[in-house]
Amino acid sequence: MSWMSPSYHLLQWPENPISRYKVYLYREQGWDTEHFVAGHPVIFIPGNAGSYQQVRSIASSAARQYHGEPGGRAHGMEAQKKLDLFTLDLNEDFSAFHARTLKDQATFIQHSIIRVLGEYDHLALNQRPTQVTLLAHSMGGISARLAVKREDVSSKVDMVLTMSTPHTIPPLTFQLEMEAIYQQIAKSTGPLLISVCGGVSDSEIVSDSCALSSTTITEEDGFSVFTSNIPGVWTGVDHQAMVWCHQVRWLVARVLLSMTKQEERSRKLAVARRWLIGSDQKFNPSSGIAQRIAVTSSNMTILIQSQTERVTELSIQHCNEECHNLTSKTELIPFPKDPNAPFPLPGEGIKAGEVVIAADVTLHQVDGFLAFNSKAQAVVDVGSHLDKVILGSDWSE
Repeated sequence: MSWMSPSYHLLQWPENPISRYKVYLYREQGWDTEHFVAGHPVIFIPGNAGSYQQVRSIASSAARQYHGEPGGRAHGMEAQKKLDLFTLDLNEDFSAFHARTLKDQATFIQHSIIRVLGEYDHLALNQRPTQVTLLAHSMGGISARLAVKREDVSSKVDMVLTMSTPHTIPPLTFQLEMEAIYQQIAKSTGPLLISVCGGVSDSEIVSDSCALSSTTITEEDGFSVFTSNIPGVWTGVDHQAMVWCHQVRWLVARVLLSMTKQEERSRKLAVARRWLIGSDQKFNPSSGIAQRIAVTSSNMTILIQSQTERVTELSIQHCNEECHNLTSKTELIPFPKDPNAPFPLPGEGIKAGEVVIAADVTLHQVDGFLAFNSKAQAVVDVGSHLDKVILGSDWSE
């Protein structure tokens, strides 16, 4: 479960193109103490019959990760911008059942992007954001993709991140107009597109419809990932829980925060891949020595348990007469506290203490020792790195 202290501030909009829809700015009470926006704008788009208040779990996590403490600034967040979470009140309309409603929402999103960017007019011209990020749940992802089909709108959006969105098959197929919308967005162009899927635990949409095929998007333009394969989540997530499941909302907030310091499209995509897929995670070392580890082979793996939810930096050095910094390739792996209990527990996710970081290092000489430096992590185990291959029912190394 996740906890938050939400507040919503209605944006005044005399020229609102669709009067039944509204835009709110989210603020975490006691944490967001600023009276103006100066960060990176993110617009949350709810799905079919969804509420604008569904943004609260992710927005609260983003605020708390950024500040560290009420009104403060967390360590490691100095280079990142704050997230300004805006959320759309779409009147809880049934967008999955009515293509015209879906089009109205796409139109409102287009106007909302311009309206939200106008909130930053008080800043100097070179400090104003020129793009927003769209964060969408369920059918909100289809509305968002339809909205950015307009070229002048597409240039104002850096990424569309969807959660439990049926990208390839509409939930109901009795409207030709809905089919036409899906054909219109069949090929993704413009902003980065990332799809997070709940898998078989999501009983409201066809699981495969959430995945982005190679005909929809290229590797340079985005990807899709199932929560059961996200490091530190490793479990299916149902349709509604996608926006409040703690492990997922923490990661989504961290992805958005980490992207704020990246200007290039490729770097933003690399950040998303690192957090959501775990590929090519490399941490550069810092100074200092806390623990010594005997070198036993040229390829070693160190299992490290973090006292915080995620590791941001590791320092590993190879020492003999002198110490040399090593860059480790790391990944998260399960580490249940009770080896006799099911993992994960049925209907539950992975807790922070049930994850360890596996850091692989390659050495040119088998001598001396490894020096591991960190105050927030502890070494659980260390040894030679072995690759095991399963051939039928037989194991081989």
